[in-house]
Amino acid sequence: MREIKFRAWDKDEKRIVEIVEILGFDFPSEKVLLCGYKVKDEIYSRRFNELEILQFTSLIDKNGKEIYEGDIFDSPSKNKFKVIFENGCFCYQNIFDKHPIGLLKEIAKDWKIISNIYENPELLS
Repeated sequence: MREIKFRAWDKDEKRIVEIVEILGFDFPSEKVLLCGYKVKDEIYSRRFNELEILQFTSLIDKNGKEIYEGDIFDSPSKNKFKVIFENGCFCYQNIFDKHPIGLLKEIAKDWKIISNIYENPELLS
C-alpha cells in the first residue's frame, strides 16, 4: 500500500513545510479550514488557501530523497523535469512533453531532485 503524505509551499512564508495534520474542509460551502504544519519542533496552522498542498509520489530519488509534486529533477542527460499531478496520476514533464509516473518509477533511482518549482522556478526555463 502506498504511503499518503503531504508537504506544502507556504505562500506567505515562502518556504516548503511538512504537513502534520489536516483539520478539515467543508466541500458544500467551500469553506477553507486549517492545516497544521511543522517547522523544527513548532506546529503552525494556515488556511488551505494560504498553502499550495503537494502530495508524496511514494518514490525516492537516487539520494534517498522523497519525491513530491512540484519537485525538479536533474536527469543524467542534464535535462530538467518537474513532477506534476494531472488527470488522476503523477507525471514528469519538461517544456516539451510529459510522461506517466510509471516511467518515473523506473528512472527515479538514477535521477536526483535539485529543487522545486516554488523555490527555483527558473531552473525550468
